[in-house]
Parts: sequence; structure tokens; C-alpha cells
Amino acid sequence: MEKIILEALEKLPRVFQKKMENVEIVLKNRPALGVRRSLGLRAGDTLLGLYQGVPRTRRGADYGNTLPDVITLYREPMAQEAETLENLHTIVQQVLWHEVGHYFGLSEEELQTLEEMQPLGLKRGRVNTP
Repeated sequence: MEKIILEALEKLPRVFQKKMENVEIVLKNRPALGVRRSLGLRAGDTLLGLYQGVPRTRRGADYGNTLPDVITLYREPMAQEAETLENLHTIVQQVLWHEVGHYFGLSEEELQTLEEMQPLGLKRGRVNTP
């Protein structure tokens, strides 16, 4: 899955790649119970990825000397959602781009609008509810 994530990162437009700084991308098997609780997720809700940090649009002149922002991608939920390797590439790319969008300050509503315009095939946000 690490290779798929690297490929998805390479597909980001260069202008965004060049502006990404002080952000770490982490792959975990699944979201911890504490993370699920903090987001108010219920049984049956799926978390594919999560951005934690200070979006670039909210960073002031005094921003600095801080720990990196973190984009976490969750292996098992993405694999379950995908069912096939081809679909996994699409899902990883969509989830990564979604979380990178949060890094750049886009709201959930703005991202949903953009995702509806995307030809990537996955029209869901980071939380999928049945």
C-alpha cells in the first residue's frame, strides 16, 4: 500500500506538491477507538483518512517551530471499500487528495463539491455512513 500512496502523491499537481511542508503522511491499519470517539463516529461509520493540524490558510506570521501536521490513511477500511486492486488505487488517491485538501484549508463542503466534479469514481467523503 505504501507504493500506492507514493504514486498518489506523485499525481498531485506540482503546485500543491511544492507547497506541502511540515506535514507527515502516516499509514495505520485502522482508526483507534479514541479517534473514532473524538470524531463522533458510530458503529458502521467508516473512516478512510484523517487530517490533523493547522491548515495553511489559518497559519499566521507566528506559525513555526511546531510538530508536523499529520495525514493518516487507514489501510483496512480502504482495502475493504476497494475490493479490487484497481479500485484501491482510486480510493487511496481520492482519500489522500481529500486530506491534502484539508491541509490547504478546504472545508468538508468545499471538498464534497470538488469530489462531485472529479472523474476518480469515488464520490464519498472521508466518513461513509450506511
